[in-house]
Amino acid sequence: LRKEGMRVSQAIVQAACDRFRAIILTSLTTFIGLVPLMMETSVQAKMLIPMVVSLAFGVLFATGVTLVLVPCLYSLGWQVKHGILRRLRRWFGSAQPSGLQTPAE
Repeated sequence: LRKEGMRVSQAIVQAACDRFRAIILTSLTTFIGLVPLMMETSVQAKMLIPMVVSLAFGVLFATGVTLVLVPCLYSLGWQVKHGILRRLRRWFGSAQPSGLQTPAE
């Protein structure tokens, strides 16, 4: 989306909306598929339950990270990168330092 010329904030929101359903569905089906094993009371299952609980809630945690933290880090990284470019342009005057491009916003 950025290569197509979309602004950073718009691209982040659009990408999150595009991927939201797929991420939620895969995460929820994995979690729901693990629930019966978490509720099992047999002796054999008692050894697996701690692993299943950590896996199930790890999937839910990773979903939150994917939907919230990754877009925030992308935005922060973009701001840091282009803030450095602005400082370099100020230090070197109005001429662009070699190899640096003007950010498209």
